[in-house]
Amino acid sequence: MQSGKKLNFSIRVFCEADRTMELRQSFWEQDNDPGDSDLRGQHIHRRTSSGTDSVVLDRVVDAFNTESGAEKVFHSVQFRTSRGHAGNWNGGSASEDRPGVLLSLA
Repeated sequence: MQSGKKLNFSIRVFCEADRTMELRQSFWEQDNDPGDSDLRGQHIHRRTSSGTDSVVLDRVVDAFNTESGAEKVFHSVQFRTSRGHAGNWNGGSASEDRPGVLLSLA
């Protein structure tokens, strides 16, 4: 990836009324062996919903390129919810992997 490029890692979430959700995004550079992928950062979104709604949460980061050749990047997402304000969290979710989107800054 070229220097100065940005990656957008977006998540569409649905939340019931009077819930707080916490989403942990981890940003990865994929290697040939998926077990060797390199963690390049993390971000936590926390949102309390007063009404049932659906929203897209975007996280834009500088593109990372630490190896020669074409890069494959993805983000993994885990979430948990709490009724009312944060504090009484459920057990959390399994991780889900999604590709990032390269943004053109022209």
